[in-house]
Amino acid sequence: TQTTTVDRGEGERSGWMTKQGDLIKNWKKRWFVLTANHLYYYRAHSDKQCAGDIILDNAIIGPGHHKTQKPNTIEIATKNRTYYVYTDSLSEYEGWVAALAQATSPLRNHWDISLLEELKIAKGPIVLIVRGMECDKCMGKVETIIRSVQSPPEAKIELDAESQKVVIHGTSDHNALFNALEEVGFLPCLVV
Repeated sequence: TQTTTVDRGEGERSGWMTKQGDLIKNWKKRWFVLTANHLYYYRAHSDKQCAGDIILDNAIIGPGHHKTQKPNTIEIATKNRTYYVYTDSLSEYEGWVAALAQATSPLRNHWDISLLEELKIAKGPIVLIVRGMECDKCMGKVETIIRSVQSPPEAKIELDAESQKVVIHGTSDHNALFNALEEVGFLPCLVV
């Protein structure tokens, strides 16, 4: 996060969202402006100097309500930090999700289902990062879920809790896998 002055304009999308602080985990309403691969946020709509800048290169976008217990929450995981923002309405949430999904690499966000459909029958290993898989019990739960949607079920699966990385040798239905993992609180994303 850096403080810079940018040509404000309205960008590709702009509007109010509530953002969780970095060190003190309080929530503050901010004016956000999405421009190309940057999500700028301001303390007030009229401010010329941004309070922060989230660089979306290689960011992973996903639902965040399971971590914050707040509806309409979006998780933005960047190389250096994970951000949580939420909107006041479902329609605003859907608009921001669509805009952020377009601004990030399409294979690294949870909502680009059409691309996942093309990769449904993948050749070679499939590599996922599964956020939330941080202990042996979680690894066991992830492996059970993968085996329930994978073909063949006895295919080799490599899991690493430290890196939260999963390698699946075989084919699997990405939509079913992502949905099943998300239902129990994990946040999967495809690594390409």
